[in-house]
Amino acid sequence: MKAFKTIYSHGHFIDVETQQPLVLIQGEEYTITAKDKAFKTTDSKLKLGDPLNSKEKAAWAENEFGNGNYVKILNAREQLFFRVGNSRRVEGDENHQYIFVCNLLEDLFLYRLKGKKGDEEGHWRLAECKCALDRCILGGLTLSEKVPAKSLNALFNNTVQFYFSMQRSAAANAFNTFFLYKPGMRISFQGATNQLYEGLSNLRKQILVTIKQNQ
Repeated sequence: MKAFKTIYSHGHFIDVETQQPLVLIQGEEYTITAKDKAFKTTDSKLKLGDPLNSKEKAAWAENEFGNGNYVKILNAREQLFFRVGNSRRVEGDENHQYIFVCNLLEDLFLYRLKGKKGDEEGHWRLAECKCALDRCILGGLTLSEKVPAKSLNALFNNTVQFYFSMQRSAAANAFNTFFLYKPGMRISFQGATNQLYEGLSNLRKQILVTIKQNQ
């Protein structure tokens, strides 16, 4: 058994004597002793404001984008899934890729960029939408925190930063990364990688078809 006197700084335990970080190994058991006030059960960095209900979210979209410049594509409480594949694998990792299910805490909207006609896919972007991880269904990771975010792109970023820091890029295109989830679906890593499921990109294409038909 080893014992270290450490200071916790910016997400790392620093050895007081050597000033070197202690690299903890996933899955190993540690005994940590400190003053009562040195522990918290909630992480202030993960706090998220209360989600808006449907009426409030619609009013927000109207104020933010203007009449005719937005369209709702999914309701709050619907679920999406996404894959995280890590180019670097650290000791103790369950796998090198994982599939997560997340919950929409608000209605999800597309909005049209200013100055654009709306007749091309790139004219439409995803609006902010509070969301949070629900569970990992492939890869073997048990969530210690159901990471929240103010948007789907931010959720992917936060998930990587929280669980897989420095193992891959935290950037992603939500249209090509998030897919509709229904209980009982048969999902595979390969299917997610090759975008074989109905995703946000498909929903945007459907909206575009409707817009062109109405023009």
